[in-house]
Amino acid sequence: MNNSTNIFEKLDLIDLFPKKIKLNDILVIGSLSLCLNQPDTVEDLKSQYLYKLMILDYNVRYLSFKPVATGSLLEDDGTAFDDFDFFNTNEEPTSGADLAGTASHIHPMDIHMAVFHCANDFLRQYMYTKLSACQFALPFLVPKPCTEVLEFPLWPLRHIKKSWQSMTNSSADNPGKYQIRQMFSTPVPVVSFVRLGSSFISKSQILNSVISKQRHNVFFNRHCKGSAPNSMLMNGVVEIAWYCPGGKKDDIFDDCVAFLNLHGDAKDHQQQLEFLQAVSTVNVLLLSEQPQDEETKTICQNLSQSPVPLICLFTESERVQGSKNPLKVRLAAKNRNEAELTEELITNIKQCTGKYNKKQSIKNCSNEARKLKFKVDEDKQSFKEGHELAQTLVCLLKEKGISDIKKEFLPLHGELWHNWCLKNKQQYRLSCQTNETIEQQKDVILSDMKATRQKQREIALSLNDFMRSFLDCLTSSDHSEDTKFYMLQWLRVLLDESSSDDLAKLEENYHSIWSQMKNVPKTKEKAEELDMLSKELNSISEKMAASTIGLQHIMREVGQMYECSVKESVGALPALGAEMLISGYPLELMDGDESHVPLIWVQAVLKSLIDKLGDKKVYVLSILGLQSSGKSTLLNTMFGLQFTVSAGRCTRGAFMQMLKVDENVREEFGFDFLLVVDTEGLRSPELKKYGQWSWKLRKFSLETQTKLENQIGSNNISDVNTTDLISDFDDVYTGLKREIETHFKEDKHAEILIKWKGNVENRLESLKNELIEKTLKQCKILIENKRSMTELEQKKSHYEKNLMQKSKTMATSLKDKRLTDEEVEKEFSSLWVEWVAEIANDQLPDEPVHIKAVVESILYSCFQKQADIMNKIKTISKKGTFEFTKKKHISQSVMAAKWESFKETFGMGTLQEFAEKLHRNVNHMVDEYIRNKELEKTDFNNNFIFEILDEVERHIQEFERNENVKFTNEYRVDLSVLVCLGSVQRFQRMHESFKKANNPITYLQSKRKQYFQMFKNYCKGANSVTIFAKFLFKNILPAVEEAIYNQIKLHIIDSMKCNNPAFSGNRCNLENHILRHLAMQKNFEFYDEYIHNPKSYFKRFIGEHVETFCKDYKKLQEMFRGRLEEIKLCILRICTEVSEEVNLKNGNASTWLDHFCTKLGDHMVINRQSLTSIQDEDISDTKFLKEMIAKYLEEVVKSENMEKVDASSQHLRLLKQKTTEILFKQLEGCWAQCPFCKAICTNTITNHSDDHRVQFHRSCAMGHVHYYKTDEFSITFCTTDVSSDGSFIIPPDEKWIPYKSYRDAGDPYDKWSITADGSTQGYWKWFICRFQKDWEDRCGCKFKGKGAIPDSWRKITEESYL
Repeated sequence: MNNSTNIFEKLDLIDLFPKKIKLNDILVIGSLSLCLNQPDTVEDLKSQYLYKLMILDYNVRYLSFKPVATGSLLEDDGTAFDDFDFFNTNEEPTSGADLAGTASHIHPMDIHMAVFHCANDFLRQYMYTKLSACQFALPFLVPKPCTEVLEFPLWPLRHIKKSWQSMTNSSADNPGKYQIRQMFSTPVPVVSFVRLGSSFISKSQILNSVISKQRHNVFFNRHCKGSAPNSMLMNGVVEIAWYCPGGKKDDIFDDCVAFLNLHGDAKDHQQQLEFLQAVSTVNVLLLSEQPQDEETKTICQNLSQSPVPLICLFTESERVQGSKNPLKVRLAAKNRNEAELTEELITNIKQCTGKYNKKQSIKNCSNEARKLKFKVDEDKQSFKEGHELAQTLVCLLKEKGISDIKKEFLPLHGELWHNWCLKNKQQYRLSCQTNETIEQQKDVILSDMKATRQKQREIALSLNDFMRSFLDCLTSSDHSEDTKFYMLQWLRVLLDESSSDDLAKLEENYHSIWSQMKNVPKTKEKAEELDMLSKELNSISEKMAASTIGLQHIMREVGQMYECSVKESVGALPALGAEMLISGYPLELMDGDESHVPLIWVQAVLKSLIDKLGDKKVYVLSILGLQSSGKSTLLNTMFGLQFTVSAGRCTRGAFMQMLKVDENVREEFGFDFLLVVDTEGLRSPELKKYGQWSWKLRKFSLETQTKLENQIGSNNISDVNTTDLISDFDDVYTGLKREIETHFKEDKHAEILIKWKGNVENRLESLKNELIEKTLKQCKILIENKRSMTELEQKKSHYEKNLMQKSKTMATSLKDKRLTDEEVEKEFSSLWVEWVAEIANDQLPDEPVHIKAVVESILYSCFQKQADIMNKIKTISKKGTFEFTKKKHISQSVMAAKWESFKETFGMGTLQEFAEKLHRNVNHMVDEYIRNKELEKTDFNNNFIFEILDEVERHIQEFERNENVKFTNEYRVDLSVLVCLGSVQRFQRMHESFKKANNPITYLQSKRKQYFQMFKNYCKGANSVTIFAKFLFKNILPAVEEAIYNQIKLHIIDSMKCNNPAFSGNRCNLENHILRHLAMQKNFEFYDEYIHNPKSYFKRFIGEHVETFCKDYKKLQEMFRGRLEEIKLCILRICTEVSEEVNLKNGNASTWLDHFCTKLGDHMVINRQSLTSIQDEDISDTKFLKEMIAKYLEEVVKSENMEKVDASSQHLRLLKQKTTEILFKQLEGCWAQCPFCKAICTNTITNHSDDHRVQFHRSCAMGHVHYYKTDEFSITFCTTDVSSDGSFIIPPDEKWIPYKSYRDAGDPYDKWSITADGSTQGYWKWFICRFQKDWEDRCGCKFKGKGAIPDSWRKITEESYL
């Protein structure tokens, strides 16, 4: 018995050699599914190998069997060898156990190749797919054991696909093209590695370092786990692997490169060497340090004289002289630094492949294999017959264009099937109509469905050539079962090939137009262009759907043939579906294009399945999840299935695949077969669409609010009517409802989306009511403030009018004196001093307002039930703080005290620290509140204190819920008194600033320059129209600037939502960008704020992005100029309208100003009373007036002040703050955090009534959870805990609650829906590993003992979780 046969004997494969293991033999649920231990016997290795490969366990390559050692190192009497020389290795004694272990050890690659030799063609194809997914090399040329035959496994290689992003001809503006290619037909450079003689240096290890920076063992080598000196079945095998670049700067090669590796001494494998010479672009030769015989020298000579570039690694030399020929490279390999040698080798490979432009595909290689008389699997008869049958079918399809194939050859599930499905859905969604009853509607629908079936039946009776031939192939007894399944596989391959080029072009066009669309700004001016591009995208999408044809579409047609025909005539069809299921093929359960299950067909297939297998017990396992979340990949990995997976493409509909349960475990499992159902990804389109509609409503609300504020400030309105406000909102809301109705009716997936319609409408109505209430409240406050300012405004107006009259009188008397500018200013100064003194005498002395006294009075009235409240207020006022004590400030039972003591013992945070944290949060809230009031330049109002007190109480209640602590009423009083008294100084300064800014003398002093200019004009005899126009313009200019900034904030938000991905979606999208940002910053303090105060961090993140946007002063200036131009045109239009109206009524300047301020008051705040001083001017020449105003406006547009944005201006600061606030309101949602892991609820409604939920929970360590009476973190995930038998304790009463009944713990646990799905995310595992020490210090617990971090967590890379 030779060594090869011995391997098969040991592995219990001798009866399965050659090619007798089928795919169905391994797609079985067996004992290995229950547990995966080390093999108990050598015979178990083959099963372990196949199972590990099936579930994509990369350790499959290191599988080995280690027998349990027997015997002893001691002699029979228990004493050690006395004469054993510890340091002498020349005559090392070898124990029987050592010899037995060496003899029984099987090289891991021998297991791999033995299974390969025993696998049939379909199993080999399956194995190659799995090996490729594990990034392992694949057998390319294989010597058949016990013969001289070389096999070329073309069939499994034909199905290998690789994806990469080529950097060839790429640039910063034009990144490399991403492509997914069938390697069978894709020519790439081929680099072959061969060895002559034996060497201490591993050729395969060198090759691994060339193609993998991560040192992944693509090629097995002598340094891999389980390796042995000799492999019986690998000698002479040529393996292939491809390097696929990722389009990154650190890519090793710019394009895809194939690498071939000949195992063993090339001298012993002349045929393989000849093949490699024929297909290689570059040969890399590892030359042994041993003396060369004549045969070796001849091979070396032939390689050096070949036109194929050669890189020779000399293992016996530390230095070699370089070659003058760039295609013949000499490199020293002895005692070389591995990194340097690898880099040098890579450089030379690049150089050679660049100069010798030869590429090969697998197809070309197979032709070379045939020339050398190698055995090619596809040349056997059953392959050829299957190929001929499939080729005949595809030739029939080629009579039509690829996009017309479905319509022509698969007509039953085209438009007719679409109409039938539509009608079928309509019969369950009948609406009450005035002209038809429900029953009448249903009768019409059923009649239409019957008529559609009749049309299908007529088509089915005259089968087209393609479908007739397809059914003949599968039902004919002339073809063997192998031939039929080869035909199906070939058909799948040929259909892919026939459509791949067209689909690639369509995908490229789709990407190109999508990129164009992305760069077009979403403005009204570009709406038509966007609409055109959108239609073009939809058109391409429809062409892609029409051009995609596969086996599932043909079987869908078979199903429709059965459903529409007389069952007796098509009775054999369900058997085809049943046979496909039995043979391990996925079968479509639900049509993904129509979202409909063809029940008649599916029932018939399952009945046929029962007829074939008997009425067996079946366990149905289905999977649900979001789109592109890896559902198909998960099922394929768990059960070794073959559901279609592809980057960027999602499963459509639902597919089922059947697995047999092994007889040995059927009783334990309780069923005979497992039916796995792969489903289309769940979508939540309302989250994406709702964001667009809610922003339109919110934007309208902001525009309405700005307009009302302008009208109130301009005295155009004195009240806001709720009914009118609702009517205004309803105009927009009705339009949005129409958009929603259209979307949910006309979308191609309308039947699926309909369930979200009510949810979206309810959310939008809730938002509308909230915005109306907020707008009304804001307007009421403004109106009240305006009323309180009326008397002051009247005084200002009276003083200005008085000054103007005195100025005119004096100027008239001085007009003829021809005074110099200095003399004019001297005269005006004397008038100004006299006038100011007159006003000062007229002013009543201000009664000082002591804010502190007001605040203390409010606090007393609010907390008068608290014992000794006045003394408490005085004490806190004097000290500026209060002393925190647990006894006074915390509600604690005896159990709570024990709990607190325990937490302090283990350093998990004291109540003192909790109180300080709450105090910081409240201080932050008060600071932000006062800052907003300061920016509004308003006067102090008693309501400010009441609002602060309400917010303090809200913060306390929220803190109590989140931290499981209960504060006393005294703590509430102490904290409230402290923060309110702490705000006194700022409120006092605010009041004094307001009084000073609105004091008539201060106000008029600010206008001295303007009045002097008017006085000067009067003295110079200027036209009254000029004086009127200039004064008017100077007065409205600040209002113009403010109006511009008010408009810009909405434009900034629109721009950020369009161009900044973080703000283009909903809150979940924003959170993803925040997590990515945090990971890139790697700042623990930022993480700490995000975890413990997410609302604050979200707002800060938004504010930082707004700040960054506003630093682009050029873009901001463009916006400013655009709005200024709009306002200029608006003012000129109003001037024209007002002048025409006043001229018709023979009105004067006062009438003109009344009309002008009323009209302009919709666009900005205009104070009519501030213009009383010019209302008596003669402006009869209204044409000249308009020209003067236009002149002044144009001067402002072109002025230097408009050339740049003032970074320090109050307007800009307020703009950034308001923009941040609006964006935050648009993107915020619920801020509740999971009581176990602190994950944030993803609901987009702030005060939603249903349960809190999140998509992914975190490790409970993120929520400070630890094991009872220890400082060991709990690192489990709450999604796993809630399905476990564990319990958790509720402080302070130390009540134990089973995780399965977590809602029994009360608030906040009962407000959360935590699904026991075991879902986890790598992100927070990485966080714990990266910031382990920081988090331990922060929480006072350790990742040790039961809370030790698993090794697998530490392997999570930044790239993988991002």
